Amino acid sequence: MNTLRWTRIEKGQALAQNMVIGGHSSDPNDLHYMSRVPINGAMLPGKFYPPKSRFFYAEDGEEKTCNTGEVLVCDDPDVLEWVASSNGDVPTGAVIGGYTIKGEVLYAGRAWKNTELIPGRISSKDERCYVTTGRKEFHERKYEVLAVKQVKPHVERGPEKTALVVGINYVTDEQNRLYGCANDARLMTDLLEGKGFSVTGLSDDIPGWASPTSAQIMDHVENLCRDRQPGDEVIFTYSGHGTQVWDKNSEERDKKDEAIVSSGIEVITDDMLKTVFSKLPHGVKAVAVIDACHSGTLFDGKNVVVSGNKVDDATVYGSIKSSTGSANIGEKYLASRFLDPKDIAGILSEKYGKTVQPNLQSIREAHGERDHGKAWSFGGTMTENVCALVSGCQANEFSYETMINGTRNGFLTWAFNEEVRANPDVTFVDLILKIRKTLSDEGTEQNPCLECAEAMSHWKVFS
Repeated sequence: MNTLRWTRIEKGQALAQNMVIGGHSSDPNDLHYMSRVPINGAMLPGKFYPPKSRFFYAEDGEEKTCNTGEVLVCDDPDVLEWVASSNGDVPTGAVIGGYTIKGEVLYAGRAWKNTELIPGRISSKDERCYVTTGRKEFHERKYEVLAVKQVKPHVERGPEKTALVVGINYVTDEQNRLYGCANDARLMTDLLEGKGFSVTGLSDDIPGWASPTSAQIMDHVENLCRDRQPGDEVIFTYSGHGTQVWDKNSEERDKKDEAIVSSGIEVITDDMLKTVFSKLPHGVKAVAVIDACHSGTLFDGKNVVVSGNKVDDATVYGSIKSSTGSANIGEKYLASRFLDPKDIAGILSEKYGKTVQPNLQSIREAHGERDHGKAWSFGGTMTENVCALVSGCQANEFSYETMINGTRNGFLTWAFNEEVRANPDVTFVDLILKIRKTLSDEGTEQNPCLECAEAMSHWKVFS
C-alpha cells in the first residue's frame, strides 16, 4: 500500500481513513483536510470540510464548492512536514497537488488568513498560495508547503561545541539605546572560543556581524539546535533589552510573556525560544545566558534551582559555596535593560504610521506577522537534563549594565566571565551562587537565577 495517495470521495460516502490535516477555521479544533477537485481539465488543490461534506477551491477570484473530489491520505503522518516558504519557492519533496489546464504543476500548501489556517494550492509561476474563505479567494506570498521529509544520510562525527552570541545596543534608537551589549558579545565570544566553541555572532554595533533582527535571531537559534547528537554542547547568549508583554493566548497566570527584543524592536517570546530548545534530544547539553530584564523563568519556570531575593534569602537546592568579587563600578552609569511594552508600541506606531497597542498580537501585526493563535504557545516541558538557563535577574526584576573597570558591560555577563575564568571546573549551582554573592557585594539590586533540573545543577558548566 502506498503511504501517500489521493482517494476519491463522493457525497454521502464514508470518510477515508488517515486523511491529511491541512488546517483549521478560527477554532483550531475545527479541522480542514487537504483535497483537490477536477475542474475543466485542471486539478485544483483546496480544502475538504467533513461537516458539510463539501470540497472548496479557488477559481476566477471566487470560492467555489462541489461534493465530489479527492482527499490526500497518508498511512504514516511522520513522513510529512509543513515547510514555511514564500514567493513561489517550494522545498525538495514538495507534494504535487494538481495542475492547471495549461499543465503547470500546483503544489499542496496552506496559508494564514487572520486566525484561519487554510489549505490551498501553490503556484510557483504566480509566486503565491491561493486559498478561500467566506466565499472569497485570497492569495498569499507567505505560506507553508506540504512536503515529504528528506532522509539525511547519517554521518559519523564527534561531539560538537556550537554557540550563538547576540549583543544588541539599539544604535538607531537613541531613546532606548544601550552601550554594553556589544561589549558583552565580545567578552562571551572570547570566553567561548577559548573553550573550543564555534561561535556565530549577531550584533548591531560590531562591524562584520550580521544584524540581530527577529528573523535572524530565530533562524540562528533553530540552526543552533538542529541535528544535534548526544555529546554536543550548545550555548546561546543574549545581551539586550528584555520585556514582559501581555498575550491573550498566554498560558501563564498573569497573561504576560517574558520576551527579548530584537534590533528592529520585534519581540521574541519565551514560548518561541522554548519551542526550539525543547526539541533537543537527551545527551545534549544546552546553556542559555540571558543578560536582560525579566529573564528569570524564560525557559520553563518549573525547575528553578536558585532564586529569591539577596544571597541570604535565596532558595537553593544543592551544595552552597560562595566567593567574593570586586570591581571598579561607576554607579552613575547604571542603566536597566528593560523596554516597556508601551514604549515598544509607541516606537512602532511612529514607524508604521498607525496605532499599535502594547500587546503581543498588535505588535506582531504591526510587523506584518499574523496572530497565529496558539502557534507559538508552548504547552510542554523542557527535556530533562538538557537545558540550563542562567538569567540576569528574576522574572519580575531588571538587569543592569554599567562601567566596570573602564568598560561598559552587563553585570551578569561580567560576573559570569570572572567566575568561569577563575574557576574553570565550576558547576552550575556554584557558579550562580558565586555570581549572586559577587553582585550582592557590589550593591546591585538584581538577583541572577539558575533554571535547570536539580541533577543538572551539579554538572560542570564547561566540560
